[in-house]
Amino acid sequence: MTKRVVFGSVVLLLAVSCLWATLALGVGEAIAPSVKFAPSARGEAMGGAYVAIADDATASWWNPAGLAFLTDRNISAMHVKLLPGMADDVYYEYLGYAQAAKGWGGLAASFVYLTYGEIQGTGVSSSGDPYETGTFTSYEIAPSLAYGTTLWKDFGVGVNLKAIHVNYAPDWAVTEAQAGKGTTFGADIGILYKRSRWSAGACFQNIGPNLTLIDADQSSPIYRNLKVGLAANVWEGSVGRCIVAFDVNKPFVYFEDGPILNGGAEFLFSELLALRLGFLTERYYSDYFPAEGLTFGMGLQYKGFRFDFANVPQSTALEDKVSKFSLSARF
Repeated sequence: MTKRVVFGSVVLLLAVSCLWATLALGVGEAIAPSVKFAPSARGEAMGGAYVAIADDATASWWNPAGLAFLTDRNISAMHVKLLPGMADDVYYEYLGYAQAAKGWGGLAASFVYLTYGEIQGTGVSSSGDPYETGTFTSYEIAPSLAYGTTLWKDFGVGVNLKAIHVNYAPDWAVTEAQAGKGTTFGADIGILYKRSRWSAGACFQNIGPNLTLIDADQSSPIYRNLKVGLAANVWEGSVGRCIVAFDVNKPFVYFEDGPILNGGAEFLFSELLALRLGFLTERYYSDYFPAEGLTFGMGLQYKGFRFDFANVPQSTALEDKVSKFSLSARF
């Protein structure tokens, strides 16, 4: 217990220190959206209100403190076409694994891959005529390692450490050396208070230095966000139960922006079928395809395996919603 208290104290002190250091970097137009996309169709179907639930392998993204309460092993995967029908080679992939560490809490590892598809490079000849220089694929990757533990029975803390690498263009396709590539590091630090019928959580996401593509004076922040939420088991009977959750998000990229509100509910029947409904209001934030509206989805689970589906608004600029699918297993 003493080691856990020391770890928790260090995590909380690190959170405060990193928060002030991060805010000192200033604000600007955020890049590297791979760290913003949620990796769970279950959480997305509930409107993205998941910081106080975070009970599976994706906890490392939503709230690493959720790893403190793991009792088994869990693996989760997701594949999403972000612009279906428009650009099928623009997609997001996630793979995560988490397991309980008896007497110590829980550990997790994940890998994110986001590709912008194949792009045709062009140049201009000395005579002013355009010409094709070749094709390349723009992408981002973000591997991470996470750990969570309880400070006492109902209260957990956790940290998720990640590397973020973007490769928007090869050297031959840009005018300045290394202008199309960059690497930075970030951390998610969370807390979770978990009772038998309700829970409360908070997570500060992507604390860390700016991402530099050209030079430090032209660096850009990654998507820094404070997520706070509540979840409650509002009904439980012989045929199932109902969970309601609500989150408030405050992006630390544009301080003049208001909060993002997320809410949702999950109805689970006989531990087999889950129906989900939610809403999100990402109207204030202008980057990464702001979206608002209703979300819905479902889940099927059997003998530790679970399939989840979510239908969510993609952007106020796009009429079509996006379907997201994820697979997970507990063992």
